[in-house]
Formats: sequence, C-alpha cells, structure tokens
Amino acid sequence: MTSAAVSPRRLSSLYLLVVVALALLGGGAATALRDASSARHPAAAIRCLAERGIDSAALQGVDSVWLQTAAGRDQVWACIAGNARDLSWWMLLGAVLLPAAALLSMIGGGLAVRWRLAGSAVSPAAGAASGRARDRFEHWCDRLGLTGRRRPRLVITPPSRYGRQAFTTGLPFRAPVVVVPLSHAYLEPAQFDVVVLHELAHVRARDVSWASAVWWTGWLNVPVLLLALSPLVRWPHQRSGIFAVYLPVLALAVVLSAVVLGLRAALLRRREIAADRYALDVLGSADALRALLGRPASGAAGRGRVARAGVAGLARRVVASTRRGIAVHPPAAVRADADPVAPQRWEGGFAVTAVAGVLAMSTMQSAYTVLSATDWAWRSGRLSLDVAAALGGLLWACVVVPAWRRRARIAAAAGSTPSWSGPIAGAVLGTVAGFLTQAPGGGAASARGLVPVLFAGRLMPGVGVLAVVTAGTAVLTAGLAAAVPAAGRPERAWAVAAAVVAVATAWATAFPTAIWMLVGYLPGASLSRVRTSLMGAGLWEWRWAPLLVLAGCTLVAWAHRRGPDAPVVRSRWPGLAVIGVAVLAGGVAAGLTWQLRIGAADSEDAVFVLVSHRSMICAFAGWAALAVLLFARPADPASSSPARVLPRVPSALAAGFATAALAGVVLFGIAAAGGRGREVDVLVDAVRWPMWQLLVAVVLTLPGLAAVAARADRLSRRARGWAAGPGTGVVITAFSAALVAGAIPPLAVGPHDWSDYLAAPHAKRAAPAVAPTPSTPPDDPPPGADPGRPLDDAAVGAALTGIHRLLPAGYRRLPDDTDAAKPLKLQPEACRQALDRSTDAQRARPRTADTARRYTIALGPHPEVTVEVGIVSYRTPVPDFTLYREATAQCGRLTIPSRASDTGTAEGSYTEGPPPRSPYPGFRSDFTLTASVRTLPVVTMWLAEYALAGHNLVSVSITMSSSGGPPTEATRRDRDRLAEALLNAVLQRLRHDPPR
Repeated sequence: MTSAAVSPRRLSSLYLLVVVALALLGGGAATALRDASSARHPAAAIRCLAERGIDSAALQGVDSVWLQTAAGRDQVWACIAGNARDLSWWMLLGAVLLPAAALLSMIGGGLAVRWRLAGSAVSPAAGAASGRARDRFEHWCDRLGLTGRRRPRLVITPPSRYGRQAFTTGLPFRAPVVVVPLSHAYLEPAQFDVVVLHELAHVRARDVSWASAVWWTGWLNVPVLLLALSPLVRWPHQRSGIFAVYLPVLALAVVLSAVVLGLRAALLRRREIAADRYALDVLGSADALRALLGRPASGAAGRGRVARAGVAGLARRVVASTRRGIAVHPPAAVRADADPVAPQRWEGGFAVTAVAGVLAMSTMQSAYTVLSATDWAWRSGRLSLDVAAALGGLLWACVVVPAWRRRARIAAAAGSTPSWSGPIAGAVLGTVAGFLTQAPGGGAASARGLVPVLFAGRLMPGVGVLAVVTAGTAVLTAGLAAAVPAAGRPERAWAVAAAVVAVATAWATAFPTAIWMLVGYLPGASLSRVRTSLMGAGLWEWRWAPLLVLAGCTLVAWAHRRGPDAPVVRSRWPGLAVIGVAVLAGGVAAGLTWQLRIGAADSEDAVFVLVSHRSMICAFAGWAALAVLLFARPADPASSSPARVLPRVPSALAAGFATAALAGVVLFGIAAAGGRGREVDVLVDAVRWPMWQLLVAVVLTLPGLAAVAARADRLSRRARGWAAGPGTGVVITAFSAALVAGAIPPLAVGPHDWSDYLAAPHAKRAAPAVAPTPSTPPDDPPPGADPGRPLDDAAVGAALTGIHRLLPAGYRRLPDDTDAAKPLKLQPEACRQALDRSTDAQRARPRTADTARRYTIALGPHPEVTVEVGIVSYRTPVPDFTLYREATAQCGRLTIPSRASDTGTAEGSYTEGPPPRSPYPGFRSDFTLTASVRTLPVVTMWLAEYALAGHNLVSVSITMSSSGGPPTEATRRDRDRLAEALLNAVLQRLRHDPPR
C-alpha cells in the first residue's frame, strides 16, 4: 500500500461528544448564573400563578389538573411565558459562549506559540543536520500529497526551548506548524521519519485545531461552574439555603466535568496512538518506533516504584491511577507494544457508550427546556419533546453507529466474536442516568429533568420502561452497525448514513412514545390509555418513522449482502416463502375480522376496536416473519456463530416491515371488495398503522429475540427449511383468533378505550380549596358537660379526636413538636420583653393537660400550610387575654434575624384581629413576616385564634408562606373560615363527657 493511500484514523465522533458536553455545561452554567443572580422572572411567574389560584408546585406532575384543558394551559402559559423565554435565552447563550471560549483559547494559545517561535527557530543554515531534517520533511510532505494550505511548515527549535517532544500547532484557515527539537535532527533517518510521519498524521487527520480546543476544554468546565455560582457572594445571609438547592446540581456538574476531562484525555491519547499507527502503516515496520521509544520494562517495575502496603500505598495507587486517567499522552510501553486496534474497540465499549447515552439524554432535556419556551411548542404539547428527542437521537446515532461498526469490523478481521453485553449495558445505564438527572447547572426551580417533573414520586415505572426501550434501541443499533460492510467497499458510506438515519429515527421515536405512554398510564394505571397513546403516536407525530427505519434497514441489508463478509445463502426461496405466507395469512385474517364484524359496529368505539384488531394482526404477521428470519441460519457452517445473529437483524427487520405493509395492502383489498374504505387515505393508513405497531413491538422484543436466536444457534446445527412458511401461517392464524376472542388481555382493546381517551383531558377538575366545614362534626352527641371543667390528657385527646375530618382532602398528620422554642433576638426590646412575660406567665401557671395536633394541608395555591389545634387545661381558670393584648400592642413593628434574607433580617408585625365567633371569650392575633430572598419577596402569615372556656384555653393556628407577595384575599378568607370552624368544633366536643 502506498503512503498516499493510507489514511490516518479520525476521531470525529469523540470530538462531537466533547463539543456537546461543553455546550451542555455552558447552558447549565448560564442557567445557574441566572438563577443565582436574580429571581425577578420566577417571582413574577409565581406571583401570577398565585393570583390565578394555581399551585406552582402542582404543575410539576403528570396529573396536574391545570394542564388537562386548553383553557388551563393558556392560563399557566400567560404566567410562565416570560420566565420560560428568559431561561431559554440564558441556556442558549451559555451553550454558545463556552464552546466559543474553548475556540478562543485555542486561537490565543496558537498565536502565543507562533509568537514565541518567531524569534527562536533554528536557521536552515545552522548546520548539516538541520538541513537534512528539512529535506526529509519536505520529502514526506511531497509523498503524502500535502499542498497549499494543508502543507505544514517545519520549525526546528534549539535545545531546551520547547522541551524534548515534537508537536504540531495550528490555527483556523492557516497552514499548520510542525515543531521539532534540534536533537531530533540527529536521530537515525528511520527514527526521524517516525517523528515526521507522526506529526504529519495529525495534519492529514485535519484535527490539529480540534485537538487544541479539546485540550482547553477540560480546564474550562469547573471554573465556569464556579463563576456561575459566584453570585452567592451577593447573598451572604442565605448562602447555606442556596447551597442546599444548588449542591446536587454543582455535584452533577463537577462529575460531568470529570467525565469530560477523562474523555478529553482518552481522546488525546487515542489520537497519539492513531498517529503512531499511521507512521507504522506508511513505513511498514515497528522497529524504528520501538527504537525511538526504547523498550520500557513491563509490569509493576516498568511503572515505577512498587506501591507500599497500607494507607500510604493505597494513596499512591489512587494518585497514580488519577494521573494515568488525565494524562494526554500514552505511556511509551503502550505506544511501542500495545494492541493496534485496542483504541478502536474502546470507542465502542462500555465507557464511551455510557457517556454517549448520558449526553444524548442531556441534549434532549436541554433542547426540551429551550423549545418549551415558545408559544407554538407550548400549545402543540408534544412537538417540543419530539424535536428534542430527534436531536438526542441524531447525536446518539452519529456517535454510536460508527463506533460499533468499527468494533464489529475489528472482531471480524481478527476472526473473533465481538462482545456486545458491555456496550449495551453502557447504553442502558448511561441513558437512564441522563434521563433521571436534571439539566447540568440548572436550579431546581428552572431546569429539572423530564422524569423528576413528570413522574415525581413514581420513578420506578419510568426507569423500567426506559431501560427496556433503551435495550431494544441498542440491539437495533448493534445489528445495523454490525451489518455495514467493511471499509473499502463503495457501499460503505451510504450504508453508514442509512444506518445512522434508521437508528436516529428509532431512538427519537421510542423515547417520546414511552414518555407519553407513561403519561397516560400513571394517573390511573390504565392500560386502555396506554393502548390509545401508542396508537395515537403512530397516527400523528411519527406517522412516517417506520418507513425511514424500513428504508435504512433495507439499504444496510443490501450492502451487507454485497459485502466481502456476507453469509453464503444457497437459496432465498425459504425466506421469500415465509414472507409470502405471512403476508397472505395476516392480510386475509385482518380482512376477515374486519369484514365479518363491521356491519354490527354501531359506534366510534366499536369501529376503533375493529381498526385496532386488524392493524395488530398485520403487525403480528410482520413480527412473525421477522422472528423466523432472525432464527434462520445461513447454510455456511462458518456463519453459525452467535455473533452472526446481529448482522441478520437489518434483513429480518426489512422483511418484517415489508410483510406488515403488504399485509395491510391485502387487508385494504378485502375491505374494498366488500364496498368499504376505497379511498387512498384508507390504503395509506392500512399500511402505516401496522408498520408503526411493528416498530413498537420490535423495540420491546428485539433483545429477547436476539438472545433466543443466539441460544438456538448454539444448540442447533440444522438449517431451518421449508417448514417455516406453513408454521408461520398457523401461528398468525392462532394469534388472530385469540386476539378477536379477547384471550390476550394486554392487547385486547376495550369497548370504551376510544371514548375514554377522548374524554380524559376533560375528566378532571380542580378540587375546592377548602372542604365544607360544618359547625359541628356529624357524629357528635348532644351537648351536656361543662366545657370549662379541668381536663386530663384523656379528655383532651377525646376532644381533639375527629378534628381531621374538617380538613381538606390530602392532609397529612405531622409529628408532635416537642422541641422548646428558641428565644429570638428580635427588636424592639419592648416587644421582646412583652413576649417573654406572656410566655413566662403561661409556663408558671399549673396545668393538668397540654396536647396539640399538627397537620399539613393544601390551601388554594399553597401546598404546604401548617395547621395546629391545641388545648391547655389549667388548675385555675384563666382570667382574660391581657398579656396577649400587651404583647400584640408592643410588637406592632419588629425585626427578626433571618439567614435566608438578603439583608439578614425579616420585617414583622403583630395585629389584633376581630375575635372568633363563639359563645366564649376569644382573641385573634395576626402575625405577618416579610423578607426579601434573592430580590423575591417572601411573606409568611400566622393566624392564631383562642377561646377561653373556664379552666381551658383552646387554640387554632394556621401558618402559610407565599413567594412573590402575600396570599390572595380569597385564600385568606378560606383560612379564616377553616380556623373558626376548627375552634368551634373543639369547643363543641368539650360540651360532652369523654368516653369512660
């Protein structure tokens, strides 16, 4: 092979991963900077929602009643549009600026290196060795065809000026510069050729500027995140509270930065090894490289001092491992003696695949956040998620398909079996991890992940479904990648492109469909909504996705048949017979189930059942043909290893989709012959729906089919023959009969599925803010006892029993508060003294019982409102509320220290309100506390109502907080009614004797 024909290994997919990771971290850093700097837009959104009676916390759930109707969504969008747009612009700005910073760092570094080289280069006439080196360099540039701007310039530097290593530096749109120390000019000619060819490999790979930008990438991530969180200095009094919110996000960002740093180092090491391989391919021998590098010892002695035992030895090993992980140059032993294809296997292994999964899902989440800020995306509902998933799927396919293709080619060239368990496990773990985490750098209030938003508290169903979908997509990806022909074939380029399109389509289709399926299932655990959601996705959003997957699989399968490693097939007639039988059996069965029952269909629900049954039968015909062809072993015994199962996936998928489509055509013909549905749209739907349902079935079942097929290849040595065709027909017929008879419950469409699906968005309505509060509990006995008598703990507990029935639905009982109240350093001093006198007087009075019950309820737009109902029974009657009135009068204006406030203090006020309506002396106190938290006003209101009945003091207190301003007037009226109802209910229960 001539040197011009040899191409250096390019690492485009790894560069793409680094750039995407940098953009994601930049977007996350910008959102963190925005959230930590100002709360103006979130405050406006929260305040607007509160004024409309909408609970902002309740919006972060799959079953939020405010998102079920168009009118509710319009109200929500009117409040959050400004905050959403502001967030998306910040995220886009960060996603652009951080990669731009890496680019500018690369340009600045390149300019600095060239400026330093300008006055330090060795003159061409400095010596014979320097002249020979230049001549040899020009010789290799001519031989490799490097001309014009691609032709590098050689700079020979004096000793100790730039170290002892040669390197290449470049700038965009400028010729690269190869820097070689003068000592290299005195090497043997073969060794000097290795040095030159190594650097020229970087030039031919056209990644000199990319490599320089990547070198800067690893050192930009963490500083950018720390800079984004620097506004914490602005709020010194609430630093702990902000860290409590941002610590998980910062930890995630640091972990991602470490991942990027490791990926950067690995990429640069693989780049050096790829350049070494290029030099060896051109020279045809590794002797010069080994002589240049020397022969370092292998094993522990070659790595330096043997690590000591104990803690010191463990620390030394950790440090050594870390240094090896972040090193950008491979050790000399690896460069001289390593497996030449090990780096390429690594690219398709567990680690890179897991990183690709994390970044693909993070891309989808970040794109979803940005796109959701537009009016059309909000009103279209699903479109923003679909477009975001398309971007994530394209990233996944562009990275994983080439890497896995090389993994399969390397194993085939070595005559070994590639292992797919590690890459598929990496895909599942990385994708699930990326889906569960929130967007990097985003605060909990602005950039939460899709699953935490939609499925809060119910993650396990989402994780399980996501893992199954990822495994199916990964096996499909492995099958297409393994079937792409080897390098050198003319079909290779467009076969790779077809595989990328098919994988990206399957990825972008599977995940939004799984999300919306869970959206339909989780609120009521309804399989009917799952079935209709799956059908709906095929009807509207992804109607043409199966055709793209079919086209991609067909092109890859055809290229595989023409490739040098194609299996030997003695006859194609058995496979065609299976397809033909499946088409006829599926189409006829679907047509008969439709034709024989359509006359009795008297509603849209009944028609939907028939349409679903006939499309499922056609889809099952395609699935049966796919399964049989996947199990069909080639006649060549050399093709009988389990590794040959995955290359059969594209042809089996193409046959399955074609079978489902043709069965739909047969179904249309039978229905048209009966006088129904002769329009072109009916034909199109008869073809599309079965293909869509087959795509769903493939994603869910392909891992199991591939595993069983591999196991069958190990156990059987007989080629499957003509019996497969009739057997396929029998299985399809049996499935059709069972489906129509309702013997397959998960697939049996219910008689009201369609109407339930259409009515679901309108079925839920918001519950009233406060449940009706009758004046007395319905099961109270007639009054009789003296409510002012001294009580013991049993009597107090009996009086408080049943109070929870007056609370709104969804209340929670809180544990008793046994901690003593800590004294506050409030001002003015007169207020503090008045409160102390009131507290001391209460503690000094002897008591016979003291019990309180605490609850948390939802009141209007406030999900966390604390209610406390208590009774204190004293040995002597309580005279009046003199001390309460004195404390209220002295504390008309006060300040309280607050670590969460921007100023370190909160402003409060006590006021005496109208006494509660009851037959006993009463007192009401209203306390309002206002603080500014990151410019966002936070108001806490505490209402306390008391009633004196002889020896007994009955109290009810309700505490609520509101961001953006005080609670609305309607919410305060609901609170007042609830407090008065609870107070009177307790007094009423005191009027009868407790149970003995």
